[in-house]
Amino acid sequence: MAEEKRPARSEIEALLAEKAWENEEFLQEIRRDPKGVIEKLLKKPLPASLQIKLVEETGDVMYLRLPPNPENLTDEQLDTLDAFGGCIGVAVVTAAGTVVGSVAGAVVGSVVSDSVS
Repeated sequence: MAEEKRPARSEIEALLAEKAWENEEFLQEIRRDPKGVIEKLLKKPLPASLQIKLVEETGDVMYLRLPPNPENLTDEQLDTLDAFGGCIGVAVVTAAGTVVGSVAGAVVGSVVSDSVS
């Protein structure tokens, strides 16, 4: 049986951002329960110990995400990263939902999907 391709973290973030920009109700849901929204997207539960925090950028505030050093993670934590298709990397997403650049194996190109409802 072929293994299901998991979306990269940059793809997940682009999908969630696009959906939040288009749908105020979805934006409120992801603000309330970001972990639950991602679990729905991935169609599987994430580890109970994993915290997911939503941070919203503005036109004049940008956040730089510094991923953990994989050498300092437990096997369980590495498995969690794998659930995101790997999270070591940074992607730049335009307001139109297009990934314009990436580092460490994320996606380059247009990311448009209705898979998040």
